Amino acid sequence: MLILQGFFLVILDDQLLTENLSPINETKQSTSSGEIVYTFQKLTNHRFSYRDNGKKLRCVVVHDALNENDKKEVSTDIRILCNY
Repeated sequence: MLILQGFFLVILDDQLLTENLSPINETKQSTSSGEIVYTFQKLTNHRFSYRDNGKKLRCVVVHDALNENDKKEVSTDIRILCNY
């Protein structure tokens, strides 16, 4: 059995975030057609600042089994709300 290992890139605008990332985790779900394995990683304890407002946070998956048509990235815009 061949097991391919993928990894995630977490990017804030053009800055690769390498700290405050959890280990890569897996969870399994049984379905009528077999077992599905979900792989995930969390960004934990990262401190965003007001300077990050409007920046894009992206999570990109890198895996040999993905082809050009597969979705490899999700993103969200950072909104910082401050009360002074």
